[in-house]
Amino acid sequence: MNKHPQIPNPTLGASPPAPAYGSQPMPPYVPFISPEYLNCLVFLQQQLNFASLDNERLRHQLQKKYLSEESYTAPLTFADHCICTQSKYGAWVPILNRTIEQAVYVAPSPPLRSPPFYIIRLSQSEHPITLSEESYFRDAILISRLQEAGGVEVTIRKSLKATAQLIRQAVSRKLTVLPVSIYAGWSEQNGGKPCFSTFPPFSSHCQDGNFLLPHVLPDASPATAELAVQKWMPAFSLLQNSFASWFLTLWFHMSALSSLLNRLGFQLPLGLYLFSDDPVGLAYLRRLFCWFGDSALSMGIAPELFNDGLLARKDQPLVIEDTFQGKNAKLNTDTLEEMLLTHSAPWKNGRDTQYLPIQALPTILASIVSGLACSPNLIVLDLPSGQLLSSRFAKEFPLQENLNEYLSAFANYTTRHIAELRAQLNNARDGAWEVSNGTLAVLCLSYYSWTKLRPLLGAKTAWQNVFCAKGENTVWRAGLPLNG
Repeated sequence: MNKHPQIPNPTLGASPPAPAYGSQPMPPYVPFISPEYLNCLVFLQQQLNFASLDNERLRHQLQKKYLSEESYTAPLTFADHCICTQSKYGAWVPILNRTIEQAVYVAPSPPLRSPPFYIIRLSQSEHPITLSEESYFRDAILISRLQEAGGVEVTIRKSLKATAQLIRQAVSRKLTVLPVSIYAGWSEQNGGKPCFSTFPPFSSHCQDGNFLLPHVLPDASPATAELAVQKWMPAFSLLQNSFASWFLTLWFHMSALSSLLNRLGFQLPLGLYLFSDDPVGLAYLRRLFCWFGDSALSMGIAPELFNDGLLARKDQPLVIEDTFQGKNAKLNTDTLEEMLLTHSAPWKNGRDTQYLPIQALPTILASIVSGLACSPNLIVLDLPSGQLLSSRFAKEFPLQENLNEYLSAFANYTTRHIAELRAQLNNARDGAWEVSNGTLAVLCLSYYSWTKLRPLLGAKTAWQNVFCAKGENTVWRAGLPLNG
């Protein structure tokens, strides 16, 4: 048997001879895939498609849930003067057809008792909207007050509460806090430099309920200041007693610097008790020490009113009439004695009681000597009949507007010489121990210590050195009895 393969016969229908090498390209290779494997691939592809659809469905559900949770939660101000929010479908829908131009939270500080409130100014609105703090946080009242403004439309979205909350969010983005104080007078500017400001028309304090902003005094020309001084000069020259004239002049100017001296560390821990049995003399003292249209406090008024009066004055004489007797006078006397000791007075607001600092110099007027004259925290000065030039008082005492002009000029001059005043106060206080020679014999020295007198004597020397020096200061030299 032949074990070798048989060689094919070319004549018996064999395959045509292969073409020459390189004459034709090779056919593509087609792999063989079994039906089982192909079915598996198709199944996997279907699973991937189903998973993709499930993922898309879950993503859409999460987006709807996010839009639902975030809808009506954040306001957005558009350029076409409206405030919108995003709905649960993702669209921006209006809630207010105005924008918040300005919002202020007014916060009165003690001794003001007025509650805080909001001022909201809307675009295209002439007048702002004022809301108490309680009304601002009441949804229905807030929306109602907004709609009362002309042309304002509020569209409720989701709920009244949600809409009001959106509006409050828009307000908060423009909100500024404005502390309101009853006091003007001496304060510090941004650079820390002291300045003197007043409420209109001219006062160092305002009344409760009047929310005005104080204005820093504009600087006056030397000629204006000199004219103001000349008009007020007669007020210091109507007493025949030179020491009394000097001392009242010093007290007058220290009253105008009361809070400034406290800031500089020279608080005067004393009050002044002025006794006079001359009605004209008392009238002169009232005219000299009652500033800014304020009347003297009576010891006979209700204690609450008396306490408010003690706290209402700043950088001026705190004038108190010791003329009435009774239950109120006794209670007010106790308060006054405590005030002279602690330099503070009680302030009650509902059930809350605070002790606030006194920012004016206590100046007590009396026609009959009372137990207050024995206080170790009072300087007692007797002005008997005949001390005042009565014939000149009615004719020559300056007008109220002259006082305002004089105080303005004096405050401006002090502002320009703060450094010199501080230095002179430091130097004068150290040398105040040496001042005696009987100069203060009339002041009942047995009632207080030299320690309490040192700021007063230091201020006296500083006043002479700073405000009565040569040169520019001569405007205050003429007529001022400061060398007592």
